[in-house]
Amino acid sequence: MLLRRMADIRPDFVSDALPRLGATRAEAHAAHTRWQQKDPVPLTPRKLGASLRTGPRDACG
Repeated sequence: MLLRRMADIRPDFVSDALPRLGATRAEAHAAHTRWQQKDPVPLTPRKLGASLRTGPRDACG
């Protein structure tokens, strides 16, 4: 994630960092894409409250 943002400002730093990390530009891009698609907080208090109010789902509904 940080390398993706850094590439906008200091592409030379990113060019130097990728080989030290053992990654290609394509691998760094794929990692950034996976990071963006993640749900950062799988169970937020709001989601927890909603599941407590509705209770477990039964087979009928």
